[in-house]
Amino acid sequence: MTRLTDAAARDLDETRRLLYMTLFVGKTDRWELAGTLVNALRHHQGVQDPDLEDKITDYLNRVPGELAAEDDTWIRAQIQARIDALA
Repeated sequence: MTRLTDAAARDLDETRRLLYMTLFVGKTDRWELAGTLVNALRHHQGVQDPDLEDKITDYLNRVPGELAAEDDTWIRAQIQARIDALA
């Protein structure tokens, strides 16, 4: 098996991110952010949550001020996990 160059690996990662964006078109007006988040969480951070795409879409489609604080629980846990890993 041939090892990818760093440039080729970056190209593949960027293409994957763009493909994720495409999956979110029509599901959220913030499809660029959704695709970028899923790519980063799944492939750079190893998040294996099968509901990842739905959680991101639901979170980005929420109406500010209408959802309870517990709706932030999953996102806040993801943030805390990265803070802990960096400590």
